[in-house]
Amino acid sequence: MTDKSRLGLRAGTEERDSRATETREHTENRDVTDDMRRQAFRDSFTQGKLPGVPQTLGVHYCWVSLMHQEDTPHRRMQFGYTFVHPSELPGFDVRLYPASANTANSGDRVQVQEMVLMKIPSHLFQDFMEMNHVERPNEEAEKISAKVQEISQSVAEARLGNVIESEGLIAMRQAARAPDFVAEETRRTA
Repeated sequence: MTDKSRLGLRAGTEERDSRATETREHTENRDVTDDMRRQAFRDSFTQGKLPGVPQTLGVHYCWVSLMHQEDTPHRRMQFGYTFVHPSELPGFDVRLYPASANTANSGDRVQVQEMVLMKIPSHLFQDFMEMNHVERPNEEAEKISAKVQEISQSVAEARLGNVIESEGLIAMRQAARAPDFVAEETRRTA
């Protein structure tokens, strides 16, 4: 009889081996699917601590930080955003939400801690979203496409061969169309 078995160490090792096998069986079946990744990505952008705001036709709402260095309420006001007064959302009381426990509202705007609720007309929101998520990317795609065309011509003139364009570049040349961002937002909150 060895010292280990006399001291009961063998039994402990078998027990650990058994637990390791059980654990391995549980962890080996934990494949992360693309759907799980998509959901995790979606969830990473949700505002879990802030209350959802009831939708109002023709209005886009967003929470703006009073602490952010660049995206300030003042800057948003320059683009047409205004503060939301509590009377504009009857029945909506931020004091019902846990994150508002330390909120000291002045009564002139809806606020949860350092986040203040602002609004803008939906048509302006749509315009801003189109600029940032359609027009600017299309402009950049045109620049890339022009540069590839320039390189392709230089290669052809120097008789060095041909530039073969990828499917991605070909697809990029087709200008993206703007979705209805306001309708998208309404579907997400419904």
